[in-house]
Amino acid sequence: MHLTLKTRYFLGLIVALFLCGCLYWSGLQGGVLFDDYSNLSELNSVKTAEDWNKFVWQGIAGELGRPISLLSFALQVDAWQANNVWVFKLVNLGIHLLIGCLLFILSLQLTKYLKVTENQALLFALLSSSLWLIHPLNVSTTLYVVQRMTQLSTLFTVFGIMTYLYGRQWITVKPYQALFFMSLGLVGGGLLAVLSKENGVLILFYLLALEVSILTVAPKPRIWWIWASLFLFLPTLLFLGYLGTKIDDFLTIYTIRDFNLTERLLTQSHVLVDYLSKIFLINTNPFGLFQDDFPISRALFTPITTLLSVVFLGGLFVGALYWRKRFTVVASGILWFFSGHLLESSIIPLVIYFEHRNYLAMVGMLWIVAYGFVWGIQRIEKPIIRHVLIGVMGLWVVMMGLKTALEVDIWSNPIKQAVVWAQERPQSFYAQSQAASVLASFGQFAQAQKYHEQMIAQSPEDSAPYLLWLAFRCFSEQVQTPDMSVLLEKTKTGRVSNGSLEGVNAIVGLQKQQQCALVSRETVHTILENLIQNPKSSIHRKDIYAIYSDLLFFEKNLPLAIEIANKSLALAYDAQLHYNVIRWLFEMRDFQAVLEQIQSMRQRLTLTNRHLFSSELDNLEALTREALLAQQPANANNFSGKENDNNKP
Repeated sequence: MHLTLKTRYFLGLIVALFLCGCLYWSGLQGGVLFDDYSNLSELNSVKTAEDWNKFVWQGIAGELGRPISLLSFALQVDAWQANNVWVFKLVNLGIHLLIGCLLFILSLQLTKYLKVTENQALLFALLSSSLWLIHPLNVSTTLYVVQRMTQLSTLFTVFGIMTYLYGRQWITVKPYQALFFMSLGLVGGGLLAVLSKENGVLILFYLLALEVSILTVAPKPRIWWIWASLFLFLPTLLFLGYLGTKIDDFLTIYTIRDFNLTERLLTQSHVLVDYLSKIFLINTNPFGLFQDDFPISRALFTPITTLLSVVFLGGLFVGALYWRKRFTVVASGILWFFSGHLLESSIIPLVIYFEHRNYLAMVGMLWIVAYGFVWGIQRIEKPIIRHVLIGVMGLWVVMMGLKTALEVDIWSNPIKQAVVWAQERPQSFYAQSQAASVLASFGQFAQAQKYHEQMIAQSPEDSAPYLLWLAFRCFSEQVQTPDMSVLLEKTKTGRVSNGSLEGVNAIVGLQKQQQCALVSRETVHTILENLIQNPKSSIHRKDIYAIYSDLLFFEKNLPLAIEIANKSLALAYDAQLHYNVIRWLFEMRDFQAVLEQIQSMRQRLTLTNRHLFSSELDNLEALTREALLAQQPANANNFSGKENDNNKP
């Protein structure tokens, strides 16, 4: 049977998807780690539709809450509560394969603006999407449960760009139909992407990158310029302006980092070069989730490679703009890569390095590789050179598959994963902490203690290793007790980090469950008070106050719990904490204060969380007013009785 050209390449895509699924299959056996717990642990308490609704709309991972991503997790609540992590990773793998299919279509759409034959167009689309599917840099996104947020944002971004390109081709023939699909792609796809993860806003910059490169040959009538001014250029300027207004907030957050804004920007030049070297598989540095030991560039010449990185990246960017009409695919790939890193590798004070930031950004580089191969096959006439080119590409693909298989194998075993990462990254605090946590969760407390000792040796001024050590000590007598005098001193004067919050939160939780006789109630209070008074805890103080108020509520010290919670709310508003305060006031029967706080909370609720609390506030207000009415007759009787008593002879 003679298969058509499109059918052959469609079957080729099916084979690529199948091979990708086979590569990842063993990795589905892995566990949860790191941010999985902070973002998904609330699924354990989801019992009712109301709980389900709250989980979806009260996300903590970003400013918008990422409700679409959380909705996808909420749909798997039964699997989470049954500790069936395999199903979560299977869904992630399914999303990864679906994105691969969409990237094939997107790449094929772009070939309409290139001078290639149908065979070359299909080869370009198949090769670029297949390379993306099996690239080892995507393992830490696909097998890391919580990074479904990145996946969904990528899915909707790619779908939005595809829809935009579908409409873009009709701009001179059917302008209104074209504008409809362009708007649907940008606004609809962009909105879904942003509600999955905030960097979905980068769809604006991806489209701009395509418009100034591959799409330069596409017609741009007056109606396109009007539409682009309203839907592309203006939103881009507004977004950049919004980032400008957040500079002061960013600078405040930098106080918890061991680098400042300038140092982060300089370091990102190294990071982007490192990303590129991993995309092209010329980097021998270990892959993996934890890269917090990445060296910080303190100045342009410290080290000198910082200057070289800045010059190299600047040359890439300027060259892409200058030759964007001549070398459109190369220019589009470079500009696409930079667009994908515009947020997470710029001024925002995030952790320096994460592989998942390349999930969509790397597509541009793979376009360059795929097109270079297609161009070489097209132009090279000597068979031996063509065979060498095909052999080199085949070898590169095999190396990529083998590297992915090795990375997946590491992700398939939680203990192996933790130990390997800790060995590969001896200076990584997160890698050592994760190793201790995983080993402790499997009952290997003595081994876990060694990693706590190593963390202390590496970060002697950080309170986190001591607090995490103390939390683990509560689980097993095999773990030695940390020096409590040193621990208390570090909570008072040492560095306070996210690890410190994790440690003290675990200790408070154990205290509430009465699972740690080693730590007295007085000691826990002292730890919390030290952290509050610590001058280095300013950025985390609101969270420490919240943890402390929860403990005080558990201890039935409602007046102090309310006082401490209000201090947290004064630093940063949190709707759930405010509602807790109102409930505590109700328990104290301070009904007038309840009504005042209900009114205050209604004024501060956002569109995102208003529907979550409106009915609860209405019910609580009704109960409060009933209680006030019930008090009135009693007060009147008491007044009457006292008056009669005073009139007695």
